[in-house]
Amino acid sequence: MTTSREPVTLGWWQTVQMFGRQLGLAGDLYLSVVGAGLLSLSLVVFLDGFGIIQKELAEGTGTTLGVGLVLAVLGLFALGIASEGPLTGMAYAYPELHLAASRAIGVAIVSVLGLVAASILEPAAARVAPPLDLAVVVLRGAAFGGLVFVLPVAVPAAWWLRREFPLVRVGWDRLLLLAAWIATTWVVVGSSLRP
Repeated sequence: MTTSREPVTLGWWQTVQMFGRQLGLAGDLYLSVVGAGLLSLSLVVFLDGFGIIQKELAEGTGTTLGVGLVLAVLGLFALGIASEGPLTGMAYAYPELHLAASRAIGVAIVSVLGLVAASILEPAAARVAPPLDLAVVVLRGAAFGGLVFVLPVAVPAAWWLRREFPLVRVGWDRLLLLAAWIATTWVVVGSSLRP
């Protein structure tokens, strides 16, 4: 089943607006994944600091709890920034193929920026405390997840879903992108943390 709408012709300003919204969507999804990852990591660090689990993430209870607090604040900050962005918008007003292409470009740009941020922060995180190395792994894992799975699989799947099932325009395609990004990030992060 395909839509019977007439294709919309976009001027240059509408194209810029569409790309900006989809770049913002990709950034929000990346920050949501990173924020959830950092909050999960802070929970593990807190449990290690209190001696409930034995991971030996940092030397000393004070250091472990301090790093856990920093990770929790960073995770909540990332989720706060993501919640302010354009997760909703007028995606229904744009042609489906243009929307999919701008989402793919947005995911690629955000993922590459995530890799750059991880490579910049890696030396500083290694000097401060060992659990912050894991935060860099979360940044890098989310970026790899975007490039490896979300870009080639989830973006085309969301395009197909919107094209074949027009009633799904209320945001299920965005949830598909978010779920794929979270799952891929955890697979990448989990495989990189195994000995």
